[in-house]
Amino acid sequence: MTDAEFDRCMAVLHAVHPPHHWRHYATRKGITRCEWAVNVVRCGELATFDGDELTRLVIAAHQHKVRVAVVAHCRGYIRLQLNPRGDTGRTDQRHPGFERLAVARG
Repeated sequence: MTDAEFDRCMAVLHAVHPPHHWRHYATRKGITRCEWAVNVVRCGELATFDGDELTRLVIAAHQHKVRVAVVAHCRGYIRLQLNPRGDTGRTDQRHPGFERLAVARG
């Protein structure tokens, strides 16, 4: 993962909470970076409307072309796995931005 791809993943996380807030949500392992993804384990839930973190997460994912998976971790915790993608390639290599999403959903 390049630094630019890591920055895109972090921009998605920052759309949910400002950087200084993640220390309250992330576990002691914090935000981890591997060759192909960024992972963060956090307590609590993601929701739409009243707690609009999920909505902001989805919008930012499309804006930055980052696949986001919400994975069960353990009781009371979820893992967010962020994988930066491009415009083209196989299904596991691309992610629609806003312009393609609008056309696809018509």
